[in-house]
Amino acid sequence: MRALRSRRYRRQAATRLDAWDAERREQIAELRTTSAAVVVATHDRQLLRDPADRPRPEVGTPPTPGG
Repeated sequence: MRALRSRRYRRQAATRLDAWDAERREQIAELRTTSAAVVVATHDRQLLRDPADRPRPEVGTPPTPGG
């Protein structure tokens, strides 16, 4: 019985991770297509790395001259 519960738990966990990963990929795709300013606040380091090709001003950084 314990082994069955363990397998069921792993299968459910894998399903949740797959759904979460698909949602994250969708969010990144939308982020790449928008021209709007976007704030990403997360503990997920992969989510912070994925949109690395977008400009990334840091909070407290002075604006660039002429821009």
